[in-house]
Amino acid sequence: LIYHILSHLGVKICLVGNIGVPVLSQLEHIDTHTVAVYELSCHQLEYVRASADIAVLLNIYSDHLDHYGSFEDYRRAKYNIFAYQGPDDTLIVSGDCENIDLDMIDALPMRKIYLDSDRGLSHVIFADDHIELCGEYIPLDKIKTSLIGRHNLYDIAAAMAAAKQVGCSAEDMLSVIPSFKGLEHRLELVAQIDGVKYYNDSISTIPEATERAIEALKDVTTLIIGGMDRGIDYDGFARYLVRSDVRNIICAYASGDRIYGIISRLKPKNNIYRVEDLSQAVALARTITDTGSCLLSPAAASYGYFKNFEDRGRCFKRLVRSGC
Repeated sequence: LIYHILSHLGVKICLVGNIGVPVLSQLEHIDTHTVAVYELSCHQLEYVRASADIAVLLNIYSDHLDHYGSFEDYRRAKYNIFAYQGPDDTLIVSGDCENIDLDMIDALPMRKIYLDSDRGLSHVIFADDHIELCGEYIPLDKIKTSLIGRHNLYDIAAAMAAAKQVGCSAEDMLSVIPSFKGLEHRLELVAQIDGVKYYNDSISTIPEATERAIEALKDVTTLIIGGMDRGIDYDGFARYLVRSDVRNIICAYASGDRIYGIISRLKPKNNIYRVEDLSQAVALARTITDTGSCLLSPAAASYGYFKNFEDRGRCFKRLVRSGC
């Protein structure tokens, strides 16, 4: 979204990093006037000794614990996105994520823009009918977007705050945001079959992302979850699903086995099913979903069963469109 805004407003720019474009492959196209929008994974951040001029950190939730061993080590890797910033740099950071140490960040030298918090000198505040973006009042009805869910409004505000640091005006940004159509595998509508909408949200590899997807769609009748088990705590997620209005929960693969066991012990009102793989999951979803939406949002990594989350998402789309 940051790349979309800046590129449409005439900034010389490249998009690299953990979106399938190695930065080294683009070096010959980058000069001192190029703005590089660089998505950095925890693994890319783990050993860096430099930070971005403008860093954006929206949240930190448990993930990749099979590699890091502890949440603290995982969080330390994430923190490298701003750890080496100086007084002339800017950090745009969530003010309400319980896993981000704001007291520690307060003491660091960079400029800070806090999201959803009036902490510090500069912030982004969300109200019922407007956003206050670093002192600028923007009515919500001025933000036209095809993205669904309040969390996407949060993302839009973060992207606008970042683009503002590069010199873009709110008026110009609002004029190009409507043409952004979102990413493949993130709440992607695949098809509508017999009145049921099928959504591919394969990129959701942690429970919190799946929860936001359910809340964004509002009409999820059937949820398909499960993948590689990386040691994430699924107890809270299982309780969330049991309290939700999701009628059918289909669990697959290793983490699906574990979530199935947790939910079963909670005596759910939901219908829960255990299947072997995605093919069985989609076939079952077709038979038990008669209204609303069927959502693939695994809350788990794809590795061991698919090449990556993109491979998983495309497999889901093929299965849906082919009738299994």
